[in-house]
Amino acid sequence: MRARLGELLVQAGVLSRKQIEAALEHQRHAVRRPKLGEVILQLGLTTEDVILDVLSRALHLPAIDLIHTTPTQEALRTVSVSEAFASLMIPVRLEREGHRRRLVLAMADPTNIQLIDNLQFKTGMVVRPLVSTATQVRQAIEQHYKVPHSPMSAAAMPGGEAATWVGDAPGRESTSEVAAAELIVVSGPAKGQRHWLKAGKSIDFGRGENVEVSIPGDMRMSRRHFILVDAGDAIELVDLGGVNGTVLNQQRVRRAVIKSGDFIGAGETIIEVRLLSRR
Repeated sequence: MRARLGELLVQAGVLSRKQIEAALEHQRHAVRRPKLGEVILQLGLTTEDVILDVLSRALHLPAIDLIHTTPTQEALRTVSVSEAFASLMIPVRLEREGHRRRLVLAMADPTNIQLIDNLQFKTGMVVRPLVSTATQVRQAIEQHYKVPHSPMSAAAMPGGEAATWVGDAPGRESTSEVAAAELIVVSGPAKGQRHWLKAGKSIDFGRGENVEVSIPGDMRMSRRHFILVDAGDAIELVDLGGVNGTVLNQQRVRRAVIKSGDFIGAGETIIEVRLLSRR
């Protein structure tokens, strides 16, 4: 049975049941359904280091300092960047356990037994979880999966690579008249491509042939993975039910409203969204 973070913090005397109930109430009313640990931190009820210590002691799992740890490329290939962001985990290294391989996995929430079981089934490896803070996990994902975490210039992609235009490449003035958003592929097989969501229209992504933006090289994407819809007053992201899910920033979502600067993750692909002026 999964030990819940709230229960562990109460048992350790860090928080009261009343504080946990308040955090759960805040979580229920949040638009994007953040994880309980994130809500607790947002409310200033405790710190990441305290949560890390409680999890490590209660679950008898060693903590890992990801700032001074470099995951191996072999390990990173076992989990896609969108999966890593969705579950706040990062593979660290592969080891041998008898005749089987073992995947050492840093997790912000090692109480998620279902995730561990699913990963063991998917990889065929024994998963050895380690505990880390959510901040360190996010930073490690950004660093080692080469995910951009700051705004990029419109003229170039990370590393100075020129953008590859798909379809017409309108200038800035004409773009703002016909498009609601600029969509920049910043990671994955189609890195460097740019696409446009036209005002009042929709655009779907996947690796199949019957989508407007096809990325066949990303085998972790579904054939039709997600769609963006411009509803006039807002742009909405809709996950189309793929196995690996769709990630908005660090959270797996089924449906969400997009803001300028958001990052959408699907399979190995990450897309930066820039909303354009409608004037």
